[in-house]
Amino acid sequence: MLILAILLFARPGLPLDDAYITLHNARALLAGGTDPVYAGSTALTGATSAVHLVLIAILGLAMPLELASKFVTLAAILLYAAGLIVLLRRLQCPPAARAILLITGLMVGYMPYHLLNGLESGLAVAAIVWGLVLIDSKWLPLLCGTMPFVRPELAFLAAPLFFYRCWLDRRDLRRLVVNGALALAAASPWLILYTVYTGWPIPNTGGAKVAFFAEATLGWRARWEILLGVVISCLFGPLWLSIPALARRPAGLGALVFLICWIGLTALVFPGGLHHNWFRYVSMILPVLLLGWAIIFARKAAWHPPLLALLLGWTLFTGATGVRIYLDRSHTEALDRAAQSIDTKLPRDSVILVHDAGYLAWALPGHRLVDVVGLKSAESMTWHRRYTAQTGNRDVALNGIANGAKAQYLVALADPPRFWGGLALALKRSGWTLQPLSPVKDYEYVVYRIDPPGRTVPDTGNVAPQRAR
Repeated sequence: MLILAILLFARPGLPLDDAYITLHNARALLAGGTDPVYAGSTALTGATSAVHLVLIAILGLAMPLELASKFVTLAAILLYAAGLIVLLRRLQCPPAARAILLITGLMVGYMPYHLLNGLESGLAVAAIVWGLVLIDSKWLPLLCGTMPFVRPELAFLAAPLFFYRCWLDRRDLRRLVVNGALALAAASPWLILYTVYTGWPIPNTGGAKVAFFAEATLGWRARWEILLGVVISCLFGPLWLSIPALARRPAGLGALVFLICWIGLTALVFPGGLHHNWFRYVSMILPVLLLGWAIIFARKAAWHPPLLALLLGWTLFTGATGVRIYLDRSHTEALDRAAQSIDTKLPRDSVILVHDAGYLAWALPGHRLVDVVGLKSAESMTWHRRYTAQTGNRDVALNGIANGAKAQYLVALADPPRFWGGLALALKRSGWTLQPLSPVKDYEYVVYRIDPPGRTVPDTGNVAPQRAR
């Protein structure tokens, strides 16, 4: 935990663009709730975790928002670690197993990166662990009512845990009513907050990503290949072997329901999302796998010491990867260069299309941005639901978004796979004229002047669109 705390405050800024969406939303919330950058948006538009957002905003009353984000991250790590300690003790794991599983929970694979990413990932795993700890507690419904607003996927864990709590109280009508009242009391503030600010009681982010990435059109073979790739590449390695042990305990059964429902739904609508941001969403599975290992180690066996040595070795071997990725600032620096270019070259009233909606909004609060993915611009999500989601082709939607917003510029990452760079190509296919205002370099954000079909682009004297390496 000390290592993570040092890393958290040693690295300037935040590692993910999405973390800056949260900072931008917190700033908007403190200013009254209206988003000054994205037309028609509010502080809750694009906010996956209202709990995380509100915690940062509250601390932001007393300190800079970036520092507030880091303190919320630190608190989440402490909550997560404390929950693991309590869970492992209750399952009567031997001291050596407790120590190694705790280290694994904090440091295996990409976990250091996820715990420090400035998003709600740490709060999510903390909520999962404490849900498993409190499975026999009368206060469990309070946590169940809150969990979906830490991350929406946690509804798949909150539901079986709440059902189990009600099953224990099935002969006590008063307790059943109290359980429901506690869950509703915990959920109500967040339901009201989302409804007031977005017109809908739950976040819009999942639907926006499903529509934009349009993976519902994938065949089953492609889905299975993606899932297999996730299992192999997320660096959980031997931790997956604990899944069968979950069936031995009620908490484990609830966790199994969570895994089956969540992974099953994701495989249907958005399997590629499991790869995003170094398997960020997959990090929520780790507490479940640790529960399985805790159940295994609670029964002493001669083969446990070498298995513990394997888990520790795997954690030390893979954990350095997560630390290295967290410390890498190249992506944030590329965003900062794009922000500086926009601030110096573009008029303040320009309408700019973006696909990474966080850092640029945070760094350029006086500009007018349109999120083509749809997290911060609801109109974009409408276009993608109508056209992109059905075909996987974004050309019609992007043309409609650009025309509707009267966009003048586009900021797109020149990624070698040409996914984000493909946004520029999509506009070209629709007849738009694009002129880069800087050299097109791999892994740099390129600012394009864009003009609709039929409009002549003035010669700005900028560099030709060569791809540099």
